[in-house]
Amino acid sequence: MDLAESEMLDLEQPQGAIAPAAADERDEETEGRSDAVVELKQRFMIYSDQALPQLDSGDSFAFHAQLKADTARPFYALLPPADMPARTDMLETMRNFNVPGLLKVAEWGKIYWPPEKRHRFAIVLERPGGVRIFPDLKVPQAPLQEEELITGFLTSLLPAIREFTGRTLAHRAIRPNNIFYADAGRRSMVLGECVSSPPAFDQPAVFEPIESAMAHPTARGNASSIDDLYALGITMLFLILGRNPVSDLDEERVLANKIEFGTYATLVGQARIPLALMEPLRGLLTDDPRERWGLQDLDMWLAGRRQSPKQPKLPQRASRPFVFNEVEYFNTRSLANALAKDYINAVTVVRSKQLDAWLRRSLNDEPRAEAMQQAVSSTANHISAGRGSEDRLVARACVPLDPAAPIRYRGFGLSVDGIGPALASAMSHRERRQLIAEVISSRLPVHWISAQAKPRAEDLRAVQLLDRLPTMIDNPSIGYGVERCLYELNPGEHCHSPIFDREYVADLSHIVPALERTARRSKRPESPLDRHIVAFIAARARRMNDDVVRALQNPDPATRALATLRVLASVQDQTNSGPAPALAQWLAGMLGGVVGSFHHRKRREKIGERVRRAATDGQMSELLSVVDDEAERASDTRGFNEASSEYRAIEYQLKQFETEKPRRDDESRHFGEQLAAAAGGLLVSIVTAVTIFATMI
Repeated sequence: MDLAESEMLDLEQPQGAIAPAAADERDEETEGRSDAVVELKQRFMIYSDQALPQLDSGDSFAFHAQLKADTARPFYALLPPADMPARTDMLETMRNFNVPGLLKVAEWGKIYWPPEKRHRFAIVLERPGGVRIFPDLKVPQAPLQEEELITGFLTSLLPAIREFTGRTLAHRAIRPNNIFYADAGRRSMVLGECVSSPPAFDQPAVFEPIESAMAHPTARGNASSIDDLYALGITMLFLILGRNPVSDLDEERVLANKIEFGTYATLVGQARIPLALMEPLRGLLTDDPRERWGLQDLDMWLAGRRQSPKQPKLPQRASRPFVFNEVEYFNTRSLANALAKDYINAVTVVRSKQLDAWLRRSLNDEPRAEAMQQAVSSTANHISAGRGSEDRLVARACVPLDPAAPIRYRGFGLSVDGIGPALASAMSHRERRQLIAEVISSRLPVHWISAQAKPRAEDLRAVQLLDRLPTMIDNPSIGYGVERCLYELNPGEHCHSPIFDREYVADLSHIVPALERTARRSKRPESPLDRHIVAFIAARARRMNDDVVRALQNPDPATRALATLRVLASVQDQTNSGPAPALAQWLAGMLGGVVGSFHHRKRREKIGERVRRAATDGQMSELLSVVDDEAERASDTRGFNEASSEYRAIEYQLKQFETEKPRRDDESRHFGEQLAAAAGGLLVSIVTAVTIFATMI
């Protein structure tokens, strides 16, 4: 048995499947079970105890999967890392791809993953019929023959690339170890998956055009099909040689050589290439995307029509070098690359008159010199002094030196449409997250797009969104900040809240069920909402009142509790999430201050009882209608006001009584004295009369 047959046996369908447990039915009790298989959308069964390492893709791990309706068809599931955003925006489109030369996306979604006792995101794909054509890029193997390269490689993969091109998409993961034989006979090939990680994240830099290779792997962006053709050319070269032609160089040296000498000269060098294949290699490895071969050029070549060989278009060379860190640079692209990497020492260079003189005299490039001068002066006018301002100064200055390069800030490169995935993958890295936030806040994307002669439509759309985010990212209020930017930039990204550490909440409809499971646990946070959840809801909900969001940070606990209930009631109603009694009871426990704000004791008792009944039903809107009943509140207020008026009247009378008491005492005393005098006079008169009457007798 040879190696191919041995590997094919590993791809055989495992036997003895056991009954699956559905993802959304898991609760605290069932999470303790050790079922090895789970369902995905009641269509697929995924076996957590049957790993398929030969189908792993980067940091995404592969497991055996079966279609319930047809268990004979071969599938496998990929589980992307939780902190790495998948290309969820492409999944629905790729499900509709029906072309050879590409592994078909079958299904995706949230599953409960028994080994980790948590929910994960999974993607199910058709399993290739053969093995990888180049399993390890570091290990040389036998070169492919010319005929196999043309019929097995190019002819097999071009339909898939053509499909991506027709839909203005890019695969972004074309490399030898992501291509499989379509069958055991090795007659054709298929492209591997491209959706489990950010665009080009798993691509070694050698497979990326110069501009993309300058960006961080998480921030390379979607690019275009013309970049796929570049990667196709590099892949073709690896297969022709059976090895990496620059394995002795690190990525920085490869990039520097590509800039200085061109990709073709850097990678091909003195290697022996079949004469018939040199023409497509030169065309595909052209560094200027406007000059690079497209699909039509490849089709013409495959049809036998030969074209004039492409000559490398190198950057304009200066008559004298510019020296930075004791290294001589003869073109602006190489110099910009060096300045971007050593951004601390670059500040002095950017501000120096020597750079301006070099651009004008040695390069005779007045427009670039003017653009540099404007970038420096505008930075000084709009950015405050300090370390951050110097970093932004270098970032802005590098743009006119090399407009096609990505944004480069403190040594970190980002394509405009790669900022979203880069932020998503940086949420657990504080320094990187702060760096990306500063890029957004300082409006570097707007500065970058203004320097492009013919910006792509995709970049313009990305910048339009990014231009709205500085006010959000600089707002410290709940529902804003870097969390809000994360979800605005990544429509398919899951919620990163620590409350959901065992969940996978990627849709508004997942919020209430996930919080319901959290509410059932013995340990739960003080509140069901935090900065991430509020920002996620604000970015996804159709209706979200800013006043309600602001109330979530009110110092009064009762106001915060009522705002929390309003938010979750709105989410439950919008998504038809169904009853959530545990969550409702959790919220009811937070509403003591709201109930206590009613003045009438019997009314408080009645409302408290209604709150308990509504919580049992699990409908937040019913709970809200009890504690936020305007009629009930108005009646309570009227009664309180009436009682207050009566109280004030009585109090006034009492105060009046206290005020008039001394006067009344004086009047009483005077009246008493008068009464006593009158009584005394009357008594004297009576005694006198009696005495006189007695004498007369």
